[in-house]
Amino acid sequence: MGPSVLNFDGWYYTLIETAKLNGVDPQAWLTWVLGQVADHKITRLDELLPWRYAAQAA
Repeated sequence: MGPSVLNFDGWYYTLIETAKLNGVDPQAWLTWVLGQVADHKITRLDELLPWRYAAQAA
């Protein structure tokens, strides 16, 4: 495995664990993010973070 694969894995696991720490189902959150991100402004990516998803889902 090259360094880029290891970096991606670390980044991916960080997203999953951050979702879990915020009481969010990682699969549901990532599905929601993938549905939103294409039309989302780059300056507003913070709206796609797990704690924002949790607030909207509540």
